[in-house]
Amino acid sequence: MKKLGDVLKGVASVLLLAGLVTVSVATMLGGCQKEKEVDLPFETIERADLAGTGEYYEGEEPKLFVITEAAEIDALGNTISFDAQAQLRNLDFDRYFAVAVFQGGQPDLPPPPSGIEVQGISKQGITITTYIHIYEPAEEVELRAVVASPYHLVKIRKGEDMQGEFQFILDVDGATVSQQTHRLP
Repeated sequence: MKKLGDVLKGVASVLLLAGLVTVSVATMLGGCQKEKEVDLPFETIERADLAGTGEYYEGEEPKLFVITEAAEIDALGNTISFDAQAQLRNLDFDRYFAVAVFQGGQPDLPPPPSGIEVQGISKQGITITTYIHIYEPAEEVELRAVVASPYHLVKIRKGEDMQGEFQFILDVDGATVSQQTHRLP
């Protein structure tokens, strides 16, 4: 009888240990799962083909600018309208940040819909992705010989978990075209 009791105690110990290991592994694996991607609501400050200031973003490739404080507005220069600059200067940077996306200099300006459009912004962990679409003119459309620099400027409300270093990705029609690290205060 004593032997059977010792065997049962041994089996019980092994089962208890196996249960503890299972719970520990499940907890660790649960912590390794990717955070769910969450859509971030945004509001358009301005979307235009030209800033009307006489200046424009001259790059040929799409570009993302992240604006998290008033001091960063100057980096845009006059590539956005004076009205948009004023709206940025009045933005409550404790509650919001802004993103400006530029299509790049265009030698001709097609009629609307044209240019660049922010179609969504999402956050997954420390990655914030801005999804944009670039409208291409139809072949039969008459182009105006005007140098254009299409852009879309939006503001995004900061969530409670949105402080620190973030990786910002610019996704153009399903392809990542740039990445940058930026700090959200």
